[in-house]
Amino acid sequence: MGLGRRAACCSAQLLDRDDRPSCLACVGLWRDGAFLFSCGGRSRKARDLAQDPRLVVHLESGDEVVIVEGVAEPVAATEADVEGYERKYAYKPAAGEGWYRVAPQRVLAWREQDYPASATRFDF
Repeated sequence: MGLGRRAACCSAQLLDRDDRPSCLACVGLWRDGAFLFSCGGRSRKARDLAQDPRLVVHLESGDEVVIVEGVAEPVAATEADVEGYERKYAYKPAAGEGWYRVAPQRVLAWREQDYPASATRFDF
């Protein structure tokens, strides 16, 4: 199971400015041991992350479940990051603001077909 390698979409759960849970669509790449994603610098997601950068990202699949808990840190995208996005999603985002890196603090994963035997947890 590779987070972001085969999955077309993920979702990110975070707290909004009223401290309510929020679930937003998210696409990204797995780079150097972390999940990398972008959003508009003034988007709701960016505003919510500025208030509280903790989030949970998970794949859209219920058959191969991967859940990553971590903290989103603003980063500068490289040209390779932008090209990777374009290859994967046929969309070329700007390399400016609105890029985040989520280094896992905890990862939960399992395959539905053999759960709970395949369930695993990693704490970093």
